[in-house]
Amino acid sequence: MSNEFNWDQHAKAHPSSAMAGSTPAPSSWSEEQLAAELAALLESPIGVIAGGDPRAESHVTDLAERHDPLLRYVVDMIRNPHPPVQLLEMAKGFAKYSYRNRNETPKPVWLVFYYLVIVVALLRRDKRITSLKHHALRRGVAFSASEPWIDPETSVVLQEGLTLLDHRIEATEANVTPPLL
Repeated sequence: MSNEFNWDQHAKAHPSSAMAGSTPAPSSWSEEQLAAELAALLESPIGVIAGGDPRAESHVTDLAERHDPLLRYVVDMIRNPHPPVQLLEMAKGFAKYSYRNRNETPKPVWLVFYYLVIVVALLRRDKRITSLKHHALRRGVAFSASEPWIDPETSVVLQEGLTLLDHRIEATEANVTPPLL
């Protein structure tokens, strides 16, 4: 049996609801507070995506340290032109779990982070790390991109994701394979 951390097993032990089309209840957090919470999450050491699990943190750190350039912070993974898909998948799982189980950070921040990570996988790795259908994914990305408190860099990435999803939806409906953007 491998000592490698298995996020799927961890997620099964901590089931979370699907986030498709999730719209959190109106928040008592101000836009400034939400922006600060997202910035703090993005500026966190990359190990945070392990969710406090020491084995997972070791695995995350190992993946991040083997990557060139080194991924020290969550934002490094988001900005990287070729982030490791396994880290993106773990970040998505962390966001999904945290959305449901962590109250110290507002739900809208987890929702934006969840869709941001999925979009980064699509844009930078041409990998689909979600089972959401194109239309449901587009709704979530559009909702996230419309948040007035997200930073300009996150907004650009989400808008690029919307463009890609629109092309893929259009191509799917026309029954053709879209070129990569």
